Parts: sequence; C-alpha cells; structure tokens
Amino acid sequence: MSYTINKAYSEVYDIINHLEPELYKKIPKEFIEKIDENRDKKFNVNIDYSKSINDQELLKDTRIILSAIYRDYICSKEKRQELIKNDRIELAKLDKAKREKYNPDDLFKRRKIN
Repeated sequence: MSYTINKAYSEVYDIINHLEPELYKKIPKEFIEKIDENRDKKFNVNIDYSKSINDQELLKDTRIILSAIYRDYICSKEKRQELIKNDRIELAKLDKAKREKYNPDDLFKRRKIN
C-alpha cells in the first residue's frame, strides 16, 4: 500500500518533468532525484497539461510541495521574501487560534475537581 505523500511525489515529479527547461534548471538536481526515489512509481498520474495547475484535482500534499518548490527555487528573491512573510503571518494566526482554543493557562480551570 502506498502512502499519500508518495503519490504526491509522483504528481510533483510528473509536473517538474513538464516544466519549461529554464524553470526545470532552477530546481536542484538532488531535490528532483529525492522526489524520484520516493514517488509511487505504480501510481497513475492523471494531469491534463492543457489546463492550468490550479484547475487540476491534485493531492493537497502535491500543492504544498509545489508551493515550496516555487518559493524556494523558482520565484524572485523579492517574491520569496513576500511569501515567507505571508507564511509567518498565517502561521501566527493559526498559532493564536490554537492558543485561544487550547489555552494552557485555562486547561486546568475547566476540569471539575472531584
């Protein structure tokens, strides 16, 4: 049985291999090799390259990996800094929401004392 991440690697590997040569060259060879080594080679990738990637039914992990590839290897330095800043803001929002929901200061206040 194959794990979802291995299927995502299969989709990512297929997409990388359909990139224009100048974009493909921006991705480190070692990174592509790791994707290749860990992908599910039995998984049937079904991507319609006549459509935008955004219009595809890709796995969630595939989209996450593609976003990281774009941020770390393909986009400009300015765009990378903007994306990193936005990621930090979103993570802070998630952290704040978790803290409010699972506030460690209130954790024992909610428990009834027997």
